[in-house]
Amino acid sequence: MRRFHKQISRQSSKERWRNRVTSVAICLVAFGTTLPLHGLEPLVRDSIRVDGRVVLVDAQVQFDSLNRFKNKGVAADFFRRMYADLSRSSTGISLETHLGVGQGTLEGPSWKGWTGQYDASQSLGLQKPLKSFDARGLKRNGWRCTMDGQVLFLVQQFGGMDLLQIPDSVIGFIPQGERQDWSAVTYKRYSNGIETDTVPMVALRNVVFSTALQLGFSLTHRLGWNVRIYAGAMLNWQSVDRVQLEKPEIGGVPWRLRSADARQILPVTGLEVGRILFESNAWKWSAHGSVKVMPNSIQNHWIGIGLSATVKPEL
Repeated sequence: MRRFHKQISRQSSKERWRNRVTSVAICLVAFGTTLPLHGLEPLVRDSIRVDGRVVLVDAQVQFDSLNRFKNKGVAADFFRRMYADLSRSSTGISLETHLGVGQGTLEGPSWKGWTGQYDASQSLGLQKPLKSFDARGLKRNGWRCTMDGQVLFLVQQFGGMDLLQIPDSVIGFIPQGERQDWSAVTYKRYSNGIETDTVPMVALRNVVFSTALQLGFSLTHRLGWNVRIYAGAMLNWQSVDRVQLEKPEIGGVPWRLRSADARQILPVTGLEVGRILFESNAWKWSAHGSVKVMPNSIQNHWIGIGLSATVKPEL
C-alpha cells in the first residue's frame, strides 16, 4: 500500500509540474507578442505601432465608399454655398420688347420680306442670382461673374393672314415693295384669251402666350457694364400657323401652311449687353440690348431692348 501511495503521489506531482510549465509557457508567448521589437519591422499586415508596441488590427476598408462620401461632401458644399448666395442675392425684374428678323421655318423670303410686317414679342422676366464665382483674373480686371436663373412670361405676335381672302384662281404672290403692295396674282383662261389680275392681301397677327426658363452667366464690370449669355427652354401654350408663299407660277403650288403645335418645348439661347443707368437706396436700374435665337420656332431670330430693375440685397 505504501508503494502504491508513493507512486500516486509521484505521478500527481509530475502532473502538477507539467501543468505549471505549460501555464508559464502560454503566459510567456502571450506576453511576448506585446514586447517591442527594436530594429525589426513587423511582418503583420493589419497592424499599427503605438508607443513602441505592435497592435494587431482587424479592419475592412471599402475604398469606393470613401470616394462616394467625398463626392457627396463636395456636392453638399456646392449647394450649401449656393443657398448662402441665394439668401444674400437680389431679385431683378425686366421688361423687354423684340422684333422678329429671321426666316424661321419658311423657305425663301421671310414673312417680313413678303408682307413688310415684323413679328413682335413682349416679355416680363424675374431673375435671381444663383451662384457667384471668385476668379482672380476677372477681379483683377474689374469683372464679377455670377450664375443666374430667369423665368420669362412672353406674349408673341406672329404675322399671319386670313386664308379665306386668297382667290381660287391664285397662282402666286407678289411681295411688298416700294411701288407695289403685297398681292396675290390670279390667272384665268377663257375661250377668247387669258386674264391675269392682282388682288391686294391684308396681314393680321396671331397672338401666342409662352413661358421660358433660362440659366445664364453674367459678367458685371465695376464701371457698370454687364454682359449676359443664357440658354433654356420655351413652352408655347397655343398653336400657331405660318403661310409659306410662292412666286407666281402656272401649275405650281401657290401657298402651303406650316404649323407649330401647342405645348411644344423649344430651345432658346441669347446674348444681352447692357449698362447701369442709375442707382437709388433700394433699386438699381439698367438698360440692355438683346439678341435671341430660337432654332425650331416660327420666328427664329429676335432683336430688342429691355429695362431692368434690381432690388438691392440687405447687408
